[in-house]
Amino acid sequence: MPDKASPDFPARLLVIDHGRDLAELSFAHPGAFTPLHVECGRAGAAALHTGRYDIVLADLDSLSDLSEDASRAVSRLARLGGTALIIAVSATGSVSDAVSALQAGAHDCLVRPVSFEALSDRIAVLRARHDRRGALPPVSGATPKGAGRLVARSPQMKRVREQLARIANSPAPVFLTGESGTGKRLAAETLHALGPQAAMPFVAVDCAMPTYSDEGSAEDALMELAGDEGMRALMRAGGGTLYLNEISALGPTAQARLMNLVDPGGTTGTSHAAELKLRVVCSTARSPAKLVGQDGLRADLFYRLNVLPLHLPPLRQRPEDIAPLSGHFLKSFARSAGKPMQGFTAGARAFLEAHEWPGNVRQLENLMHRTVSMFEEVLVTPQMLAAADIEGIASGRQPVATFGEADDILPMWQQEQRIIEAAIARFGGNVSKAAAALEISPSTIYRKRQAWDERQSGDDQQSPMAGAA
Repeated sequence: MPDKASPDFPARLLVIDHGRDLAELSFAHPGAFTPLHVECGRAGAAALHTGRYDIVLADLDSLSDLSEDASRAVSRLARLGGTALIIAVSATGSVSDAVSALQAGAHDCLVRPVSFEALSDRIAVLRARHDRRGALPPVSGATPKGAGRLVARSPQMKRVREQLARIANSPAPVFLTGESGTGKRLAAETLHALGPQAAMPFVAVDCAMPTYSDEGSAEDALMELAGDEGMRALMRAGGGTLYLNEISALGPTAQARLMNLVDPGGTTGTSHAAELKLRVVCSTARSPAKLVGQDGLRADLFYRLNVLPLHLPPLRQRPEDIAPLSGHFLKSFARSAGKPMQGFTAGARAFLEAHEWPGNVRQLENLMHRTVSMFEEVLVTPQMLAAADIEGIASGRQPVATFGEADDILPMWQQEQRIIEAAIARFGGNVSKAAAALEISPSTIYRKRQAWDERQSGDDQQSPMAGAA
């Protein structure tokens, strides 16, 4: 069997399915997978809590015991799965089910019946995609292939890239700050790729996930932080980069052990004769100064880690990056899915530029992923973006996607009418809610509607075709 799904066959596969067909699919190809089959969501969560898997194949109908909301169940599996590829399986092929699963953290969604060829092909595409984007570390703990790519058209991100290049050769710890989704993980990978440890492993750790014992050596702490595979990769190479995501989530005991593990000079002491040269990069979406002030993060640990601070600005403060980022994500997802999408209409570009992007680059990436999954057209329109913009629909702050294109300029009153009617439709006909979202009074909407009706009636009476039916 060709080596499609992963560079580390047989891949460790967790199958969550109350039936047997998915499990039989994996057991029938022992050279491809080392599978574990469980029949419900809770058993799958328990397996992820105690073991590490490369791939999780989860039947959505089998997750009801974990949560009645399938998307919440997928989200929990994604958190527990760490670096695992999460592939949801739907019995209906519903677009809304697929979108919900992708939004919750799944990397792809397949429809029953699933063939081995389809599964292996999708795994190969997902691996290639994540290698290019550096979104998931390879199972072996090797250097991410997609590291070092930061979109930097805006002055702010150009400065970030320049700072990363300047500090790449220093062994001192780096402290990355910025809102969730701004690209802290990619910045850490870029730092690794530009530095002298580029050929060594990059091991990423979500500090909200591991558990820690009260006693043990610095080597034990590293083992718990990096996991068995990450630890072996670091020790085998004699060093590398250890990325600690959301450092503020560590409890007091873990912080004390990390103090003994990390030296400001970039050297980690272990029980081995040779010292382990380790570049430590940590990040948080919260304000480190406030964390220290609120007795969350130890002051001495903060000052030991905050040697080289670097802040990543939110996407709303660097709108110049929206166009190149959206184009990059669109073409990447379209290429992986074998779809013809090449770019955006003028209205679609206006839609993207008008968005607030509270979820930053990650939200933009997810929107491009959903758009490619839902549509087939060559050019993306604002209507397509609006349909895929789950966050905007839920918040009621979605940019209006009913503007005409650049070659279809409408009178101001008609554009105003479209904006207001789109808002009313979004709230199921509730004028009061639409008025609140638009920050106008309901009476204003009623007056404008009356004016539009009168204008339309006047136009009809003046038309030479009026009444000619």
